[in-house]
Amino acid sequence: MRVKALLTIPLLICALCACDFNVSYEKDFTTGIETMGSGLSCDDVYLSIQDNRVERTSFLYGETFHLNFNNITGFNEIDSKVYPSLEILVTAQNGDTVMYSPDIYNNVEGTDISPLLLNHYLTVANPIHSGKRYNMRSTVRDKRGKGIFTAKLKIDIQADKNIKIESNSISYDEVYLFSKERNSTITDGKIKYNEEVNMMLEGLRGFKEENGKVHIGMSIKAYDTSGNVILNEEDLFSEPVDAESLKSRLMSSVIFYEGSSDQKVTFETKVWDKLDNGKISATTSLEVHQ
Repeated sequence: MRVKALLTIPLLICALCACDFNVSYEKDFTTGIETMGSGLSCDDVYLSIQDNRVERTSFLYGETFHLNFNNITGFNEIDSKVYPSLEILVTAQNGDTVMYSPDIYNNVEGTDISPLLLNHYLTVANPIHSGKRYNMRSTVRDKRGKGIFTAKLKIDIQADKNIKIESNSISYDEVYLFSKERNSTITDGKIKYNEEVNMMLEGLRGFKEENGKVHIGMSIKAYDTSGNVILNEEDLFSEPVDAESLKSRLMSSVIFYEGSSDQKVTFETKVWDKLDNGKISATTSLEVHQ
């Protein structure tokens, strides 16, 4: 159930002439989205993922969502066009700026679309991290007037609990599944045949370095619920790799080719240090569909 509190305060400012401005405040108690407007107003502010409205503010690391301003009005019109700007600010709980974009519509020379829908997306990935809460503020302004409309919310970032991590002397920042075909994080463990699935390991540290290089091994294994091995790559690295590149991201990939029926599979990636005892493994279950 969506519950909103609405407070609209009309202000009358008198000088040599009188002008009317509408100042509004609204809070959605389901999502926690707070909106404040002065001169600009909006029928509906909501979150969506892949065109589907969502009522949550907790997202898996790597997930992408949109913030939408539906039918935002009050702009000064010039030759039947309006000129909005949209600023995005994401801050950590201590107030540090994590992401900032002064105007995503900087290159848009006005619009005559009506009703006007403005939106922006946010992918919750580096420098955003799982296990933390962030503040997001999105501000719409009238480039040809004084109108302003702001939406604020708190977002919580979670790691994928369906990925089991085991580590010995190796640390990491994030581990998640990514679909190359969909260009998005896999959040429900469901994939299609012939779809490339990537196990992403970010911020790996703890490997023994020699001249800026690390000697790692990486294996990939996939098997069905009966234990039948579908894929077994014992070691994909025969040469050392750049240590700094490894700290950025390491990726393993798998494609399950067309089958006669849906099936459940286990996808496992292991990485180890050939010069030391460090190792890490990431294992998850997937549902493969036609």
